[in-house]
Amino acid sequence: MSASQRLFPLFAASVVGVATGYYIFDPILRQYSRDTSGTFQPEQINGGAGSSPSKPEAVPSLTRGILAQDEGQKRADELRAKATMNAAQRASEAAKERAEKTGEGKVV
Repeated sequence: MSASQRLFPLFAASVVGVATGYYIFDPILRQYSRDTSGTFQPEQINGGAGSSPSKPEAVPSLTRGILAQDEGQKRADELRAKATMNAAQRASEAAKERAEKTGEGKVV
């Protein structure tokens, strides 16, 4: 096997890897650059190294979007649970009404 046969797959895999990384990470890095004014300054983002963000405006907008999605998902889950409970209550009430109408609910 010649050197060109061994090097071409390595070169092709490298090119594909770099292109894929650029495609995936470029939008995220551009957003991060806008959020941090083009410089990385930990104290500007979260009050210093090792501390958590204390102000909502210190959280980058991508994180705010994720948090908003989480809140929306929690709200949707709450509404689904409430709808399920309401449906179960209505079914229970309907069963009680049927039992009363047929006389099965009365103890003799």
